[in-house]
Amino acid sequence: MAAPPPLERAENILGVPLHRTEITLESGEPYDEGASYALSQHFYGKDGELRNAIRNMTRFLAAFARQRQDSQKDAAVLYSLLGNLHYIAGNFNESANCAMRAASLNRSDITYWVELAFSLRALGEFDVFEGILFNFEGIVRLWQQSTAPDLTKEALLSLIKEAKS
Repeated sequence: MAAPPPLERAENILGVPLHRTEITLESGEPYDEGASYALSQHFYGKDGELRNAIRNMTRFLAAFARQRQDSQKDAAVLYSLLGNLHYIAGNFNESANCAMRAASLNRSDITYWVELAFSLRALGEFDVFEGILFNFEGIVRLWQQSTAPDLTKEALLSLIKEAKS
């Protein structure tokens, strides 16, 4: 019997029904907060359960990455979900790292950029937050054309600078 799809496994681990659709600049679809909202609602005031969910998702993501290197879009969604859990727990640095990893794995989905921007805002990095929001389309397009393997803080700052010019 084949293993269930990654998002279905994540739903089973977290105990929350999740729906994620890739949102691109070209699709014109608005950012969908459904998964973030469902996780927030489910784990609100349940710190112990939230810590367990973070631990279990981290383990699942590590195992998934070892076994399924061919599915970067699925891995990006899993990093995004883990980042959402970290955000809910107040681990904004980890949340930002997960969003950057997700954006590295799937350059076309703008969801990860929104998550990154708000994680950075929560960290008090208002200039970077505003740099992303006020130059959003340019930054995403520059990142899609970039040959850098991973989105790092340095790469992000460079993208913002280039998009502003």
